[in-house]
Amino acid sequence: LGGHVSTEYINALDKDADNVLCTTSWSGDVDIPGLKDLAKKYNDRFKEHMDSTSAGGFTAFSVLWDSLERAGAADRKKLRDAIAATSLKTGEKMYMQLRGAKFQPTGENSIAGGLVFTIKSKEWVTVAPKEYAKTTAAWPKPKWGA
Repeated sequence: LGGHVSTEYINALDKDADNVLCTTSWSGDVDIPGLKDLAKKYNDRFKEHMDSTSAGGFTAFSVLWDSLERAGAADRKKLRDAIAATSLKTGEKMYMQLRGAKFQPTGENSIAGGLVFTIKSKEWVTVAPKEYAKTTAAWPKPKWGA
């Protein structure tokens, strides 16, 4: 992830942001249960599009929310064990990243998925993987200012 995933990047580069490619764990054009409603509420509240950084925050919160419910208390050991036993599907409790969450003993999400998107007309548009693609990437990328 980098600046490409922020609204500020798109606004600063304007048309030169078009056709930039970036990897991400979330994109607003992917069909995730509850995403459209959540993104609209976010836009109404903050007056900008939800980006992958914001979605990552919601995702982290969803893991904590689910874990606290399963732990039944804010006890450190119970909460740690509940987080380790997490098994969330995309869209469940606002979990916004692809393929869900299931942690290995190392703490890594063993089922995490990623996307590649391009920017077109100030919007992030998914180009890969194929099952989520809404467009194709421009290659080679046109020169800036062209």
